[in-house]
Amino acid sequence: MLLLAAFMAAAVMLPAGSSTSSAAPDGFADKAFLDIWQRTDAPVLDGKTQRSWYWGPTPGRALEEAYSGLKGGKRLVQYFDKARMEINNPDADRKNEWFVTTGLLVVEMVTGKQQVGDKAFVPRQAAEIAVAGDGLTDDPDAPTYTSFRLVASLGGPGNNRAPNRMGQAVTATINRAGQVGSSSALGLYPGAKLAAYSDVLGHNIPQAMWDFLNLKGTVQQDGNLSTNQPLANWVFVMGYPISEPYWARVKIGGVFNDALIQLYERRTLVYVPALDKGWQVQIGNVGQHYQRWI
Repeated sequence: MLLLAAFMAAAVMLPAGSSTSSAAPDGFADKAFLDIWQRTDAPVLDGKTQRSWYWGPTPGRALEEAYSGLKGGKRLVQYFDKARMEINNPDADRKNEWFVTTGLLVVEMVTGKQQVGDKAFVPRQAAEIAVAGDGLTDDPDAPTYTSFRLVASLGGPGNNRAPNRMGQAVTATINRAGQVGSSSALGLYPGAKLAAYSDVLGHNIPQAMWDFLNLKGTVQQDGNLSTNQPLANWVFVMGYPISEPYWARVKIGGVFNDALIQLYERRTLVYVPALDKGWQVQIGNVGQHYQRWI
C-alpha cells in the first residue's frame, strides 16, 4: 500500500559516452545503489516481511546530472519513488557509508530552489505538489510542499525552532494555504505523543515516526537475510526534521483520512492511523514529486 501509486521502472538512461562507476544488474545504475536498496526493500518485494518501502519496489530514471564543483561537473544519480541516490565522487572509498548520498529534495521543493552545486541554486516555480495522498487533482485542499514554507526551518540555526515538548500530544493542523490550527481530538490517536526531540534544527518527533526511524526487522545483505537488525541510519535516509508534525485531512485511495505529516531534509514521513499495521507510517513519494517539480 502506497500513499501514491508507484511509477513503473525506467530503463537506466545515461548520456552518450558516459559510464557508471560500478556496473549493477536489474536496472540499477551502480552496485552501491543496489546494495542500499536491497537491505531494506528486497525483503519487502520478496514477501519476506510486511512493512512500507524505504525506496520503492523498483529503480527509476538514472542520469549524469550537472553539479558544479565536482570532477567533470557531473554526478551519477538515480531516482526512486521515495528519494534519489547520488554518487558525487566515484573514486572515493566505496565502503564508506556516505559514498552514496541522498539529495536534500524536500528542502529544495519547500524553498523553491534547486541545488545544482554546493553553493549554486536555480530558482524554480513553487512546488505545488501534495505531500501525501492522491494528489491535488483528486484532493485540491491537501497540503503541498509550499504549504510548509512558513513553518519549516530553512534559514539556518534558530529559524522556526520549536521548544522541546516531549510527552505532549500532537494537535497542530495545517492546510494547503499553510494556515496552522489545532484539534485536541487528533492528539488522541495512538502514536501521536511526542517521543523525541531533534536538537539540530529544533523539532519534536511523534512516537509513531520515532518507532519507524528506529525500526528493526529483516534485512538483506550480500544475498543473505538477517532478522532483528536496524533497517537504516535514519539521519542518512531522512536527514533531520525541518518542521514540526502537523495533522491534515487527505484523500488516500479515494478515502479521506487523518494524516500526520512531518518534513525532513531529504524525505517526508506520514502517519495514517487507519492503515494496516506495518503501513501506518510511510515515507512520502519524494522522488516522484521532485522529478515532476524540476
